[in-house]
Amino acid sequence: MVKHRFNRFLVLVSIFALVFTFVPFNSKAANPITLTEQDFVDSIDTPGVATSKGIIYNDYLHTFDLLPNSYIFAEDIDFGEFRIIVTNDGVFILDLNNKTLHSTSESPLITFDTGKVTITGNGKVESGVAASMSLYNCEATVVNGTFDKMITSGADEGKTAKIVIEDATCKGVLVRGEGAELTINGGTYEALINPAVQIVDGASIVINDGTFISGVETLVTQTDYFKDPTTGEWYIGAVPKSVTINGGTFTCTGEIPEYSDDFPKGALFFYDCEKVVLNGGTFNSSDNSYGGIVILSNDDAQSVINSFLGNGYSYNEPLSVEEKDVSKIEYYNINGRKCYASQKNISVVKASQPDSNVPDSGNSDSNNSDDNSKVKPPKTGDIFLSWIFDIIGVIND
Repeated sequence: MVKHRFNRFLVLVSIFALVFTFVPFNSKAANPITLTEQDFVDSIDTPGVATSKGIIYNDYLHTFDLLPNSYIFAEDIDFGEFRIIVTNDGVFILDLNNKTLHSTSESPLITFDTGKVTITGNGKVESGVAASMSLYNCEATVVNGTFDKMITSGADEGKTAKIVIEDATCKGVLVRGEGAELTINGGTYEALINPAVQIVDGASIVINDGTFISGVETLVTQTDYFKDPTTGEWYIGAVPKSVTINGGTFTCTGEIPEYSDDFPKGALFFYDCEKVVLNGGTFNSSDNSYGGIVILSNDDAQSVINSFLGNGYSYNEPLSVEEKDVSKIEYYNINGRKCYASQKNISVVKASQPDSNVPDSGNSDSNNSDDNSKVKPPKTGDIFLSWIFDIIGVIND
């Protein structure tokens, strides 16, 4: 009897060991540093020296730098004309903890120029300029949050940036630079006189889902043009590398304030881009806009826009392309291209798949087969449960 009970004890220990092996732990740090407004105020007394909470005040720039760590904001904080700028390489977690951070600085309230950072806690960031947060030369994940201005991101020359936005509410996003990659998995991005999504100078973007709204052009790819004030010559930056849209709704409302001299182009506006892939998405534009998809090109525009479609995808209706007045966008058209636009409301749909209940003819095409029809290995959780049931059977025996 004692031996049998001991065997049962060993089996139960094994079960607990397996549970802790397979059950993931919370990724949030166990003991984050708590930040209050007073913590930042106290750091001003010793500029250039890290406080016990890892805050370094720069009296010249009026900024607070942070040492790599996990931080959680314990209260709403008004930074006044001050802001947070992180220049120390390392791993950071900023838990906004449903709090509001406010600043009237002429620069973004939160700026990362290096490191690996996670922004979470579903808080709110309010800034006095065009951008609430700037993420450059870093790896960043924005889990959630509300930002009253734009989120800007990018990579300086010779550097890289990989930014992932899981869910955010803001006035748009911008990604810039040849080493910059931005992925958007959801959220709401609503602008008025600016595009909701801007891809500039060699950057790449992947959009899997989200709601994107603008009065002018909802998503735009463009190359910055610089004019030498002395010679009058134009210099051209790097062409955006790639745009991949797998889903999302893009709407050009055409609503522009009277003080703006801009005009609505469309849901997608491609000035320049090396590669565009449309695997999904709905593109709606107002009656006073050019169209759903607008491009600058001297090639066969209908063929060009059709070439954007990913393999196995099509438009919800036959594509119709019209030439538009290019004089309104001469600033972005120094190469003398023409402007073309599709119909104002168009979406990308996946081609219909064969009925999975109907046996195939025996021919296999690994490149076009439906993933759902493949025999998949059991999930880790299924294997784990089968082990549990086997162990329970041993106990009962």
